[in-house]
Amino acid sequence: MESMNEKQKKAIRTTEGHVLIIAGPGTGKTRTLVRRTAYLIEEKDIAPENITVTTFTRKATQEVIVRLSRLLSSSGRAQDAGKVHVGNFHHLAGAIVERAAERAGFAPGVRLLNDMAKQALVASHLSLLCDIPDIAMLGIPLSAEEPWAVSAWCRLFDQLREGFVDFRARDAATTAAKEALRRYRQLLMQHNVMDFSEMLFSAYLILKRYPDVLAAEQEKCRYLMVDEYQDTNPIQEQLLRLLQQKSGNLCVVGDGDQSLYRFRGASVHNLLSFAERYENTTVIRLDENYRSDGTILDTAENAFRRDIAKMASAAPGGLLREEKNLLPADRTRRHAAAVQQLFCADESVWAERVADSVLTLHAQGLPYQDMAILSFSVRSAAMMTLARTLRQRGIPLNMPRGGTLMA
Repeated sequence: MESMNEKQKKAIRTTEGHVLIIAGPGTGKTRTLVRRTAYLIEEKDIAPENITVTTFTRKATQEVIVRLSRLLSSSGRAQDAGKVHVGNFHHLAGAIVERAAERAGFAPGVRLLNDMAKQALVASHLSLLCDIPDIAMLGIPLSAEEPWAVSAWCRLFDQLREGFVDFRARDAATTAAKEALRRYRQLLMQHNVMDFSEMLFSAYLILKRYPDVLAAEQEKCRYLMVDEYQDTNPIQEQLLRLLQQKSGNLCVVGDGDQSLYRFRGASVHNLLSFAERYENTTVIRLDENYRSDGTILDTAENAFRRDIAKMASAAPGGLLREEKNLLPADRTRRHAAAVQQLFCADESVWAERVADSVLTLHAQGLPYQDMAILSFSVRSAAMMTLARTLRQRGIPLNMPRGGTLMA
């Protein structure tokens, strides 16, 4: 605990009730979350079986378990790390469904569909939707011959189950959508398969309808912690609300500036309105950044504030961003050249400026292999000019064959 700053210590020790931890990049968020879990076990004597930590990816799940095991090993309790319920939302929802599949209308041994298999299933059964009254109002073709039709139906089924449609509406389009979803879910049950959205939706229905299952799951969530809360969607938020209902101990960690999955339906509103929706919320802001220097942090903050100001002028009245002011943990880390703008209308001159910067850094002792130049495409005219210039200046480089950043 000695190595943690004061706000991190507060986040670790504030274990009861609703807690919102605003954690910007580089503020030791995962470290704090893991130490908070260890504190519950070692200092509060909470059984690890009563602690649940939701992560966003499998990699993050593994990282939490490994770090927790190392931390608990000093007190001879490393084995307790494996007893804490750690996993992403689909992992946790899948465990609920696996134990009570028949209560959601599925048989034991239900299989998970990947996206390709899901699209194949929908494509071969679109005819099941043809006789639904007013189905044309949804604006999606009922023929798999239309190249975008199948993916559009799959996307609609996901949106309907993940909470983006108000099912209370009585209009014709909503009624048609509800019937289309009912038939699609019936198809899944007939084949005893689930897609990822169904896993979340079925878990929610089971918890909502069966008090005995809900009570058993709530025991595992006496202390419930949620990482990357800014990327949760409505159905995930509903699951959390049910699971924390009995204990009232819900701790969420997130940062609206790092909301990456809005294209998948994640809602940063969950984070921004948390304190309004959950009574007596303790808000803790981790604002010491251990990764970047002050110049970089100031530049990033100014860019965010500029964008938020534009958004606010276009749509006034709503909360668009939580209050935040990141500071470097090491106040001496402030280098004037940490952020440089090398804009130039002439691509050749721009390429020479970039090459000058690379050579300057290398002369200061930074190896070439520790530098990266990121671009949307390395096959653009500008990047080809840059590559040619770097080679002419004797700078070694490696460019991906695929021509994109992802490659």
